[in-house]
Amino acid sequence: MTIKIGFVGLSKSNGWAAYALAPPLFSEPLKSKYTLTALSTSTPTSASENAKHFGEIAHNDVRAYHGPTKAIAEDDALDLVAVAVKAPLHRAALMPMLEKGRNVFVEWPAGDNIAETRELVAKAQEKGVRTIVGLQGWQAPVLKKIREIIAEGQIGTVLNVTWHAAKLPFQPYWTPFVETSAEYTTDPAHGATLLDVWVGHNLSMITRALGPLASLSATGTISIPTIKVGKSEADSKDVQAKVPDQYSIGGVFADSGALFSGSWRTLPLGATNTAPTLLWLIEGTKGQLRVQVDADVPVGGFPHVLPPKVLFVNGEKIELEEENSQFGGNTGKAWAEYARGAEGEYPTFADALVLKKHVEAVKKSMAEGVRVAVNDV
Repeated sequence: MTIKIGFVGLSKSNGWAAYALAPPLFSEPLKSKYTLTALSTSTPTSASENAKHFGEIAHNDVRAYHGPTKAIAEDDALDLVAVAVKAPLHRAALMPMLEKGRNVFVEWPAGDNIAETRELVAKAQEKGVRTIVGLQGWQAPVLKKIREIIAEGQIGTVLNVTWHAAKLPFQPYWTPFVETSAEYTTDPAHGATLLDVWVGHNLSMITRALGPLASLSATGTISIPTIKVGKSEADSKDVQAKVPDQYSIGGVFADSGALFSGSWRTLPLGATNTAPTLLWLIEGTKGQLRVQVDADVPVGGFPHVLPPKVLFVNGEKIELEEENSQFGGNTGKAWAEYARGAEGEYPTFADALVLKKHVEAVKKSMAEGVRVAVNDV
């Protein structure tokens, strides 16, 4: 029996849902596990057009809903509803579904802020629903391998962890250039800044591998004061940056007591990068793990999107199998894990809350200049 799934925000014209979330469901091995049954968009016309479009791809009828999500929430035939709208709209889209006891998926970040995230967790627990969050890095083969090696004691007790990631200027999100449709990401009130999303996804992989941080201190600077917002760099307006584009985070892991040091750098327009876009070192009493993505892979700092293909164990190069390719990548593997039910390994609202505490602890530390206990946020 397949999982009947509905989508909020699935559009043939653009968006993460059409690009990454829905496509894996239209081919095996996921086609036999999921059936796209309904979708909801903002207007009657777009809902009808997109239902027809995706129905042809899925080879079945897709019901069309529009406007507030109360309508699709009333569809008792749905086993799961995926919310893939802009981050500031997550809570409004999710609450009607949770009130009706629907199982839900939502992209990261689940809530704009810590209060919203706690509210969503509480409502999901109250209604007893299953939840899944789009933290695709959990499914990366490199992360699975690192967890196995650490659990087996191959590198002994973890002592020190270092993470360096880079965001190159061509990527049209956050500083230094933002496409018009994503201008909301420049406003910290919307909970979708560089820190919330990019650093958040990175921290998700770090803490999935090594457990949460007990405490942290952070520093951030605005090195690029003006952001270009528009269709292109040439056709754009200048917007004053409100949040840092460079971050440094130091902390201590709760489980191992290991030291953590991380930095995130954003390059300005016109800059040339010659350094690795990702470097992740895990030092243990018996050995070292190293993940390195060189400068010729410009999106290496986004390993949840493009997983590293190589892991070095005590200097020995291990080629990682493309085990998620049959699912269409990390996103498809997450759907496969959800379909496994209680045995599946995927992030829930509760996991999103733990991660949100880390992000908010970074903000608090930067604002107050103090070390912050993550669980106290």
